[in-house]
Amino acid sequence: MPGEKSARRRGILLVLAATVLWSMAGLFARLVSHLDIWTVLGWRALLGAASISMVGLWQWRTGRLDEPFAFGALSPVVSALAMIAISAYTASVMTTTIADVMVIYATLPFVAAAIGYLVNRERVSRRTLIASAIALAGILIIFATGLGSGRLLGQAFSALMTLSVAVMVVLQRRQP
Repeated sequence: MPGEKSARRRGILLVLAATVLWSMAGLFARLVSHLDIWTVLGWRALLGAASISMVGLWQWRTGRLDEPFAFGALSPVVSALAMIAISAYTASVMTTTIADVMVIYATLPFVAAAIGYLVNRERVSRRTLIASAIALAGILIIFATGLGSGRLLGQAFSALMTLSVAVMVVLQRRQP
């Protein structure tokens, strides 16, 4: 169907653009390192809200913004978690190394699996449990190296971001 092809193409382009911008976050964080976290968060919130509003308005005017994108009663919770995750990400890349942030964030599938088990009673394979234990050991090592180096706050922000995104993933699975 022609509509499916254009939706797929648009989705691929949006994911590609998001990937490029996400990978440049470290560069942007270093460019504004002379600013305090609250100033950066304020400008990011303002520009992000303006961008999302423009894209949302454009999507709505072209008839592409439909109900399937809504979460219903969970929308406020998902919105709050997204706000926490984005803010924690910004704070983490400004207060620790990009490597710390990305390694901690790489544990997202394991954190989501644990929360999925606790909230939705989803089964977790033995292989996932073993990988989760290894990932947890790695994170403990990262946090131990952060003690006394001034990076612990950024690592905590990164863990908060990972936890927030994991809860969003689980909520999406609970109410697709």
